Amino acid sequence: MIVTVHQPEMLPWLGFFSKMDAADYYILLTDCQFRKGYYQNRNRIVRPEGLEYITIPVVSKGLQDTLIKDVRIADEWSSRRRKGSITRLRNTYKEAPNYRIIMPVIEYEFSRPYSTICQFNRALIYRFREWLGITTPIMDSVVYGVDSTSSRRIADLVRAAGGDIYLSGPSGRDYLDMNDYQGIRVRYHDYIHPTYVQFNTSEFIPYASTLDLLMNYSPGEAMEIIRSGMATI
Repeated sequence: MIVTVHQPEMLPWLGFFSKMDAADYYILLTDCQFRKGYYQNRNRIVRPEGLEYITIPVVSKGLQDTLIKDVRIADEWSSRRRKGSITRLRNTYKEAPNYRIIMPVIEYEFSRPYSTICQFNRALIYRFREWLGITTPIMDSVVYGVDSTSSRRIADLVRAAGGDIYLSGPSGRDYLDMNDYQGIRVRYHDYIHPTYVQFNTSEFIPYASTLDLLMNYSPGEAMEIIRSGMATI
């Protein structure tokens, strides 16, 4: 069984769902250190002038010692900041082909009173997964009670889930210790970003949230585009 492990990103990019689609079992790694400035509380949308971040503010006090699952959304998100982000998404994508289907769900999730960024991310990941028709089961890493670290921790999670193949991202080549993976085959997911027509740009801009793809194409077409990324496994 192919198992992959990934931290829950906010509005993830295409490669996130390509990796999920390629696995038999997907583990969301929520009991590890939050990475400030990464994609756990922000991601990019496509505007005519280029990529622009949508960010959900989180409580910064003690952040360096906080696990992803415990990072709380800052109070400022509940007022003007939330409304501003929704307005920016509306203005960016209101002319997009699939806006009327996708945007009401995005607004609903952005308006729900989630207390942690992990809760918010998980909800959007499940929404995107459903739209794209991905059936790979998802489990939270906390379920397994694994307390090892780094490379060994990933291997222990794969074993706990009953996997015999670990599907790693390309950066795994830099930190995975193969001594930890006795009895587990390691494969690498090298994703080549596909191009697609973006309604509001004349030249394609890659590495945006999957939200951009779903605004431009039906879910079935979007999944075909994701799979065309020719992931090398």
